[in-house]
Amino acid sequence: MNKALDHSVTPRQIDYMKHTIGFERSMVTGRKHPKYKAYRNYFATAENCDGFQSLIDLTDKGLMLSRQDGSRGWLFHLSKEGFKFLSKITEVDIREDQDE
Repeated sequence: MNKALDHSVTPRQIDYMKHTIGFERSMVTGRKHPKYKAYRNYFATAENCDGFQSLIDLTDKGLMLSRQDGSRGWLFHLSKEGFKFLSKITEVDIREDQDE
């Protein structure tokens, strides 16, 4: 069973996921089979910033990956599972730029 789908995700967490990949509905192509090609996959933040714990929660759910980025704070990336999850809830086939 898909671990990520066993957990609830808040609307704000969905917004963080969309921000991570630069998702904008206006950039979706295709009507019958909507598609979006993510031109980035990162969200940089610090531990003391609003929303940091929500991002950690997404990491715990397997929807994001994280790593410390030296003195600049933390970097978060959508995982493959995160792309699948976001594609499902937006009803848009979302792929990383290098995926074909």
